[in-house]
Amino acid sequence: MGHRRALEDYDIIWHILQLFGPHTERDLVDANSNSWADVGIAVDKDWATLACCARVSKAFSEPALRTLWRELPSPLPLFSLCLTLTRDVFDMPESKRPMIVWKSNEAPRPQGLRRFARFAALVQRIRIRHRESFDSNVFALLFQANPGHPLLPMIKEIKCRPLVSPFFDTNVLCLAGESLRSLAIYEDTRSGSKEANTHEPHALRRILLELPSKAPWLQDLRIYDQACRRVHDLSLAIDIGRFHELRTLVVGAVPLEELWFGPLMAMLAPLQHLCELDLPLGQWAEDIPSAVGCFPQLRKLRLHGHVRCRGMQCLGPLAKMAPIRLECLEVADAVVDSFTGDYGAFGDFAAACAGTLTEVTLSLGETLGGLDPTSASNLLRPFVQLRHLQLCNICLSGPDSLSFTDDDLRGIRGRGRS
Repeated sequence: MGHRRALEDYDIIWHILQLFGPHTERDLVDANSNSWADVGIAVDKDWATLACCARVSKAFSEPALRTLWRELPSPLPLFSLCLTLTRDVFDMPESKRPMIVWKSNEAPRPQGLRRFARFAALVQRIRIRHRESFDSNVFALLFQANPGHPLLPMIKEIKCRPLVSPFFDTNVLCLAGESLRSLAIYEDTRSGSKEANTHEPHALRRILLELPSKAPWLQDLRIYDQACRRVHDLSLAIDIGRFHELRTLVVGAVPLEELWFGPLMAMLAPLQHLCELDLPLGQWAEDIPSAVGCFPQLRKLRLHGHVRCRGMQCLGPLAKMAPIRLECLEVADAVVDSFTGDYGAFGDFAAACAGTLTEVTLSLGETLGGLDPTSASNLLRPFVQLRHLQLCNICLSGPDSLSFTDDDLRGIRGRGRS
């Protein structure tokens, strides 16, 4: 039997064409950003070169087309393959930039539908551009290409920002399908105006309500936009808890209700695959019971303070939801208070994770109400019980937030490892 070639011609051409695709490093940076201004899809893709390669020969055509259509910064080029689109421009109140809504009233031709279906099957990542949406009739026409099947059968990632438009939820839900693995809803930090849009929270509510059935394998959900502030907290918790395959959850905005943290954590606790969680600090309702066997795969937890809550009391009840095999804990923008309550909660949480925590980061502000500076021994005592701690980063923003004496140092040295 003859030796098999290590690389076929297709493989060589494919690897060459990836040089004209988007920069992977830039996309990875974008994935961790919470600003719409920093987020893109198909950044630096050489569209012209890939289009030329697709016309060179049959050998180049298929790999070039796959790279060309794999990431799209807007649905517009794809939809234009089979529809004649016209746009309506609407001036938005309290904003200098208009809203564009694309419409189509002409039935697509069979040839156009076949072209759309062919290239729609190649799209894996797509971005819904800010202030650009599509009328619901556009999607009704496009679904004729493959009735009963997802519009984008191979879509894995959608990035968007809630539009000041009644079509935002329709746009997201029509693009989503069973192959979807990541959805990020960003906030536009470039615009100084905060447009009042009563439809926006209802749109997010509908997306979270219907998406678990349309995209049951979703693994990464990031909600940075302030629309979730106006979504009823209990319904938000119930909807997010229905994403049974969720691996990463990031909620950047703070809900308006005070006691939202407990119901949300109670819904997330049974998720078998959740390994990364990023939430605002919140208050835990007293009637939320502790549970056993929760967060079985949680490895990274980040909690960030905000105007309405900068204390760490929520860590106390969370410590009772064992077993938590947490490896990385970050608390940002918290406040160094008297630590009679806050630090007791942090100590309890550290004790619950003593055998697994390897990295802890605390970003603490100044004391409240003119309280005396916190003793360094109180601040560092819980770290002594962390048997596998490898990295500890404590940042104090106030010069009078901490008192560190020789007695504190000797006491900590006596309890900790050398």
